[in-house]
Amino acid sequence: MPREQINFPKPDSLIIDRFGHEIENESDVDVPDSAAVLTDPELHVSWSPESIGGHVQVSLNMEAEFLKRNAADLEGVSHRALYTPSLSRKEINKLIRVLRLARDKAYGRDE
Repeated sequence: MPREQINFPKPDSLIIDRFGHEIENESDVDVPDSAAVLTDPELHVSWSPESIGGHVQVSLNMEAEFLKRNAADLEGVSHRALYTPSLSRKEINKLIRVLRLARDKAYGRDE
């Protein structure tokens, strides 16, 4: 099944302190010993050809620790959204291009 990564977050881009607060990892920020240093989620688009029951999927790939820390905030919450970092214009254009390609490969071209 073909898959294409849309964004490439810089490694160790996110610091989560012991209270669960997110701190952007800038070069001048001291990382507390109790903090987790994580990478923001990656956005992927995958698809399978029409000939084998075509479909298109979008996924967020992330470190397990990123997911665990977000899950810790779920008490009493019925829904929770996880986001990629903000996408650049170049990444948005790539996302649109890849989604069109995936759609055409999975379901055929629009007439």
